[in-house]
Amino acid sequence: MKVDQYGQVHYSIKEILEILYHRPDFDLTQVSLETTECEKFNKESQNLLGELICLTNHNSLTEDIDDFHEMKLNTWFMPESYKKLDIEKFVLDQCQTAEETQRVNDEIMLYKSRDLVPVLQYIKYVVDTMRENKIVWGVGRGSSLSSFILFLIGINKVNPITHNLDIHEFLR
Repeated sequence: MKVDQYGQVHYSIKEILEILYHRPDFDLTQVSLETTECEKFNKESQNLLGELICLTNHNSLTEDIDDFHEMKLNTWFMPESYKKLDIEKFVLDQCQTAEETQRVNDEIMLYKSRDLVPVLQYIKYVVDTMRENKIVWGVGRGSSLSSFILFLIGINKVNPITHNLDIHEFLR
């Protein structure tokens, strides 16, 4: 941590990750990264984005959903236990109120209609892997925060029911 001439505290990326890992209740709204750390972060983000773009065949965006599943989903590594995971039962078992159960039922129908159940299984695998390896990830971002199922799986930490967020914002 460094303090500049104006009294502003600047953290390194490593320090931010340590804070997130050890103090999840820490208020990050006033945190600033050191300029060099921001540049490193931006460069690494651009590199990662470039790799993801290279891995994605843009022509596949125009192919039908069956071809997409055949080409993409089947190439993802996922342990057999997650492929067989009844994700619907998993999220329903976490519901504590009738409102939560109804929300999960409504959302699971939307995910099923888009043939996204394998994606939910994969997300569960990724979240579990990050937890097991003590990898810190964000609290959530964008329209994905409106999915109660993603909240229950653990991909984000914002309960959309509490904040009255509509799932249709995510699954347009």
